[in-house]
Amino acid sequence: MSVPNWRSGRTDGEDVADAEDVRMNSGFKDMGLRIRKAKTGPNQFVTVRDAAIRVLVRELVATTAAGEPLFNFDARNYRGWFKHVCGELGLSSRYVPHSLRHGGATALHVAGWSLEDIMMRGRWESVKSARRYIQAGRALLLSLHVPRNIAYLGRLFASDVVLALSLTQ
Repeated sequence: MSVPNWRSGRTDGEDVADAEDVRMNSGFKDMGLRIRKAKTGPNQFVTVRDAAIRVLVRELVATTAAGEPLFNFDARNYRGWFKHVCGELGLSSRYVPHSLRHGGATALHVAGWSLEDIMMRGRWESVKSARRYIQAGRALLLSLHVPRNIAYLGRLFASDVVLALSLTQ
């Protein structure tokens, strides 16, 4: 599967704000990403909360030339790769990239996040939409089969993402 140049809505190092970035306010201690173009409008922002993902994003920014895209593919190719990997793992063809939105909202709800914080993170304007994502996410979990070995490896991988990815090098 070929990976063409990013075509719509580049994401590059300029779209990443790390702790104490001078472009942010003085109290900014996190990492955040600008989403240049989203369904909910231009210039959206999301905080990168997971420490392992922050490490990976820093590495990606450090090894990407200034002005170059961090991800050298478009949405169509991303969907194709996502489906391909799900197939290789023996997962249902019903998993799509949008499933991650349901899963993320559901995981935050189970972790005790307030609906308002989940809505802010997911960029939902309506409580009704956010609740639908959470409820549908939980129901969909029960309707899908994940092979036991893949579930085990997924948990193991998630426990140390940076180590797991370094082993692939």
